[in-house]
Amino acid sequence: LPFKLTNGQQNALSEIIADLRNNLLTYNSEKESPKPPMNRLLQGDVGSGKTLVAFLSMLYFALELAPGNQCAFMAPTEILARQHMANFQKFFPQFANKAVIVTGSQKTAEKRLVNDLIYTGSALFVFGTHALFQEKIVFKELGFCIIDEQQRFGVNHRRLLFNKGTNPNQLLLSATPIPRTLSLTIFGDMDTSIINEMPPGRCPVVTTIEKNFKSALPAIESELEAGHQVYIVCPLIELSDERDWISVEEAAENVEEMLPNVSYATLTGAQTW
Repeated sequence: LPFKLTNGQQNALSEIIADLRNNLLTYNSEKESPKPPMNRLLQGDVGSGKTLVAFLSMLYFALELAPGNQCAFMAPTEILARQHMANFQKFFPQFANKAVIVTGSQKTAEKRLVNDLIYTGSALFVFGTHALFQEKIVFKELGFCIIDEQQRFGVNHRRLLFNKGTNPNQLLLSATPIPRTLSLTIFGDMDTSIINEMPPGRCPVVTTIEKNFKSALPAIESELEAGHQVYIVCPLIELSDERDWISVEEAAENVEEMLPNVSYATLTGAQTW
């Protein structure tokens, strides 16, 4: 890597590797009564490097600890799944040809090729969305499952993926300690690793509360002058008589009125593509 891991990343990676090693050694020496696979939650703020730690643990598992075993990395959206695979291939180009992606939008010919690579074990690192637990996806030897933004998947979703292997190790990634995530660690027999520091050079995130759009204008104009983009996220698409919440339509009108020289666009789920 072109940079050094933070202490938090190193500690988390050490804990994950220790789990993977201990479970495999116990399994090999006590085949009749193997130790349960790793069940660990990796928690850390956005930008703390959870994904990189997951990548390194995948490499260690599939190349050093259990050669030939496959790793599945599931993300909640296709954009995120593709981003993860692109980053994996950028960091580790020597293993780029061992990585494939599975999504619902793939054409039939591409799906068939990817399925064959997974079935034969040629693909060691399989990225994807919910499409990973389709019946047609058959792993040769799935030994390690990583689920990003685990709070966005249900228990049955995770089970469907785990059932693709034989008691695979699981690593859940989360930046959001919501009650369901906390209950997993308390009642789900799950260990926890925490990355409690950010890599050097990261700009701190500043959160402020403004009364309305007009009071936020100075901050918006400052970012625009710096050549940055501004995103305005609204709870409604259209004005509502039932709720006094800002809508996308109203926000667009505010931008047009208060920032007449700024180009803007709206994006909603109701729009056709």
